[in-house]
Amino acid sequence: MWHVSIAVIDRHLGVVPTDRVSRPDRKRAIACAERLLQGVGQAPDSPLVLPISFQLRRPLAPAEVALLDPAWLAIPARDHASAPTVCPT
Repeated sequence: MWHVSIAVIDRHLGVVPTDRVSRPDRKRAIACAERLLQGVGQAPDSPLVLPISFQLRRPLAPAEVALLDPAWLAIPARDHASAPTVCPT
């Protein structure tokens, strides 16, 4: 799984909670995450909004999975996202 996490930071206040981020800044954060994942993985993306970050997760492409060590693939998958909600579009 490819994973990008974007937080909006105010130079005076620090990290801005996602529920206080303006719609234009929210769109910019999600667009930034999409650009960072450009050229890797395969659709569909899983956008999440957490209390202090916008996240985008994308499954590995079959060719990327083929490059992984079988011992790595044997590790059980875990998801530590806490109470995510889908990003509005």
